[in-house]
Amino acid sequence: AYAVDLARYCVRLDALLTRILGIKTTYRAPTHLYALPRAQLGQFIGPDDNNAYRISTYDNTVVAENEPAPDSDFWGAYFGYTATLLASDERLHGPDWYMLGVPLVFADTRYRGNRVQLGVVTEGYAVLLGGRGGSLIPMRTFLGMKRADATAAEHKIYDAQAWALAHEIYLESWHRADFNRYLDLLHEGSDSGEAFKSSFKVTYEQLDKEFANAIARQAYVYTMQVPADPPSSAPPSSLSAAEVSGRLALLAVRYRKGPDPVRLASEALQLDPGNESALRALARAQLSRGSYADALAAVDKLAARGGSAASYADSGDVLAGLAQALSDGRATL
Repeated sequence: AYAVDLARYCVRLDALLTRILGIKTTYRAPTHLYALPRAQLGQFIGPDDNNAYRISTYDNTVVAENEPAPDSDFWGAYFGYTATLLASDERLHGPDWYMLGVPLVFADTRYRGNRVQLGVVTEGYAVLLGGRGGSLIPMRTFLGMKRADATAAEHKIYDAQAWALAHEIYLESWHRADFNRYLDLLHEGSDSGEAFKSSFKVTYEQLDKEFANAIARQAYVYTMQVPADPPSSAPPSSLSAAEVSGRLALLAVRYRKGPDPVRLASEALQLDPGNESALRALARAQLSRGSYADALAAVDKLAARGGSAASYADSGDVLAGLAQALSDGRATL
């Protein structure tokens, strides 16, 4: 029931984001949600984080804590789902403040029956911004700034400002048309300064003053009708024990942390010798260890069984890695 609710609410969030952000593309990369106990989650992504995500050319992975959430408040899953949706499609990409701020805003989405609350204020950010006065990062710097370039002291205010700016644009419609134009020009290759001049009728300094005034006023929480669920093509089914071990092995390979992926994959293959997830994880793990013959054997087994696009993509990556090892003289035929 927990897994079904988590998936259902993420699909509903997708429909809301499509409407609010004006997403035109209908394609969605396959997304795998891992909801894990706190202790197990820490093995994969570290003890200080409660959610993480990764994207690849063919799928997305979101990892979050499975702590029981009140009603439908799956913060970590919503953050990861929104972030991967934006990151996995070139048409939805944007600057760092956008890629962080939009997921932060919609991570606090809360469903209540057939209604959904959007724009719930994140108290920590509101308190931090409320005490900043005129010491926000100036828009001239902030809009083109990468989070990695912020100092350690600036990280908290950067995150809070990204959240507040996304909240103002997409829920309060503050300079919405200007920012839409600005982001479109960035997609077309303009730099931040050129895009700003072509999109806004105010200066950076005027925008700073307006933004400070906007975040000083009371924020609104918006309520919308929950979108209708799309028809389901198949009823939900439980994963087999082999598939659980295989998917955890893939997670360990993806994050390069946690339990030994070769051990997990081997456990899965003892239960199901043709398990695709386990063979994918085994091929990648053996390649990274330099066990080239074992990596090739796993790819051969994947080829013999056929499989998904992800299976072919993993096999292609491993074969390319084997070719490179041969070229470098680290392996021989």
